Amino acid sequence: MKIIFLIVFSSFSLFAQNKFDSLDLEIQNVNGKKRIDLLNEAAYGLSADSTEKSLIYSKYAIEAAQEIKYTQGEALACLNAANVYKSINKFSDAIDYYKAAYQLYTSLNSQLEAAFSLKSIAEIYTRLAAFDKALDYALQAINIYQSLGHELEISESLSVIGQIYYATGNFYKALEYFSTSYDIAKSLGNDKKIINGLSWLALIYDEHKNEHEKALEVYNEALMIADSARLPESKAEVLKNLGKLYFKQNNFEKAAESFETSLKIFEELNNIKGIAEVLHSMSEIHIAAKDFDSAETKLDSALQHALKGSLKLLIVENNFLRSKLYKAQGNYTDALKY
Repeated sequence: MKIIFLIVFSSFSLFAQNKFDSLDLEIQNVNGKKRIDLLNEAAYGLSADSTEKSLIYSKYAIEAAQEIKYTQGEALACLNAANVYKSINKFSDAIDYYKAAYQLYTSLNSQLEAAFSLKSIAEIYTRLAAFDKALDYALQAINIYQSLGHELEISESLSVIGQIYYATGNFYKALEYFSTSYDIAKSLGNDKKIINGLSWLALIYDEHKNEHEKALEVYNEALMIADSARLPESKAEVLKNLGKLYFKQNNFEKAAESFETSLKIFEELNNIKGIAEVLHSMSEIHIAAKDFDSAETKLDSALQHALKGSLKLLIVENNFLRSKLYKAQGNYTDALKY
């Protein structure tokens, strides 16, 4: 199955240069499927440290795979490219490559990889606030996972669906999905998914059931697991949410402490979404303390990160918080602009 890409790829010349690293030389010395397999292996290995070169390898693998009709190699190259584009928040490109990967894997009857592509598209549409599309893709993914009996992937998909319902204000439906996702994760002993489930459950207990002490208990349980399992990103997420809970209880000192630790971890991980979210929360502390200059600085920085990551919901939230800031200053004219 051949996919036609409307992508101008001008990086082939890199492979014709006089100087190659050892991997480039190895790739040059083989042909056919072996070359494509090496390109895909290289693309995956470089996906975290050198996204630009990872994409070069992936796109070269796609072209080479199409020439010899190596569908398996083409599908993996599309998936590698999609994952990289998603990681650098180039969501339109990511969706295109995930869709291509889905078509290719479907033609190969590789249902697990096809479902992963669908779930990834659902996650992107959720971040873009395109919730109808997100739900459609998430339901397609979970149907495949359920037919395969893959419990971990079912748990992940249930969480994605829960997040969609949460974002659209259907909190009781969200609680249902988060609870089921958590139960599966707990039965599997998957610490990362357990923490994710606990965090969402705590958020609903806090914000929508007014069970604040229960929420605090659940957050602390999640934090202990994150520490013992050495999961920094999960820890940062829990601390972010814990800080919000402390803020609502007017415990600004503990809130600030939680936010600062969370922000430091997110910055170390270069998690743009996490950074922007924590900066928003920190701005609220500054507004409450009437430290308006610091609040505006935090909002400016958060907006830069939100724009960089094309995070539409956070851009909207930034406008809301900026309006709140101007209102607190008595500047109602500017407050109305946002």
